[in-house]
Amino acid sequence: MGLVITIICALAAAVGGFLFGYDSGVISETLVQETFISKFNLSSSQEGGIVSVFAAGAFFGAAMAGWLADRYGRVRTIFIGAVICTNGCALQASGQNFVMILFGRLIAGFSIGQLSMIVPMYQAEISPPKHRGFLSGLQQQMIGLGFIASNWVGYGSAHVKGSAFQWRFPLAVQCCFSIMLIVFTFFLPESPRYLVKMNRGDEAKQVLRRLHYDGKNDDWINLEYSEISHQIQSERLVQVSLKDLLLQKTYRPYLALGCLTQIFSQCTGINVINYYGPIMYKILGYTGHKIFLLQSIYGVVGPIANFFFITCIIDRFGRKRPLIYGSLGLATVLLIECIVNTKYEPRDGVATNKNAQSTGLAMIWLATKSRYYLLFVVLNVVSATTVFLFFPETKGKTLEEMDKLFTDQAAPPTRENPPQSIEKLSIEYLKDIGKE
Repeated sequence: MGLVITIICALAAAVGGFLFGYDSGVISETLVQETFISKFNLSSSQEGGIVSVFAAGAFFGAAMAGWLADRYGRVRTIFIGAVICTNGCALQASGQNFVMILFGRLIAGFSIGQLSMIVPMYQAEISPPKHRGFLSGLQQQMIGLGFIASNWVGYGSAHVKGSAFQWRFPLAVQCCFSIMLIVFTFFLPESPRYLVKMNRGDEAKQVLRRLHYDGKNDDWINLEYSEISHQIQSERLVQVSLKDLLLQKTYRPYLALGCLTQIFSQCTGINVINYYGPIMYKILGYTGHKIFLLQSIYGVVGPIANFFFITCIIDRFGRKRPLIYGSLGLATVLLIECIVNTKYEPRDGVATNKNAQSTGLAMIWLATKSRYYLLFVVLNVVSATTVFLFFPETKGKTLEEMDKLFTDQAAPPTRENPPQSIEKLSIEYLKDIGKE
């Protein structure tokens, strides 16, 4: 029963991931809706500004999220992010000019950056080590589902000809999910780690029992609580500032691992299609509903693959191997695409629907040709190499045990006898169940 409650809590928090996917995908559809184009008549630089300002807002939102989480708690920070997101999405949906859309995207981006940082933290802190990969992976799954939803809502709205409903409705739908997340926060338990940090140990024990207890694993829960308590005590003895993270050798691995994981995920090449897919299809000569249909079909593939990954792979094979093989796989298919496009580059005089489209394609090939794909080939190879050489495997370890991967200091013993790790205790516990 405890695991079921934990899954429900992780799913509820992952609505923040759904908002990320939806808000990222909806703008690509919006920019090519006929009524949006006729109302705003944006230049290419303004379109780029609307897309990129979202990322700028997310940068600052993510930077603020850590401070908010430590000061107000994980659940309250999710609540704050959802409230901000509602306001930003409402501003976009009611936009009357370019500035309103731009500021709406900025505000929404700030909230999404905040949620993107705090939701995985919350999921990790409420998850047992054995299932942390699956539960944390729900965030990515919901991002994919949000992207699918935005594509199909945009596809359906495109059929409403001559009405602002084409783009206002898809933008307004975001508010429904942000309000849903606001409601969920009133029922989510606070992170046990945050409760211990705030000297609310009894509440932390209650949450651990509610989330992890199955009627037999009292020792497992007591050990988990002890490890969290000792880790918090150790952190209080050593106050780490941003300057320490940047300059002290002890903390550099933490900083590098956290930053590089996020950087590599953004350097796969996926955002090119996510943000500019419909515009690219339009340049290639597709028109009307075909543009939205292509983007919608594309959006379905990722979540299907991710669901298989989080249910069958991540907690069985660990984190490193999927990162390495995934990056090498991306590099391989992008290299093939580069070679194919080099061999079959467009020739002069190729007819398209409009002269403007022919000119656009010609300029793209003149500027980059197939070399564009090589950028992501190189980045994915660098990603795989870095993970192989420097990233530790974290499968099955508690958050507290992960300190041992970077430092020689282990958490103080929690028993009179030498302490066992929760991972080992979990294995023994499962063996006992099998004997019964």
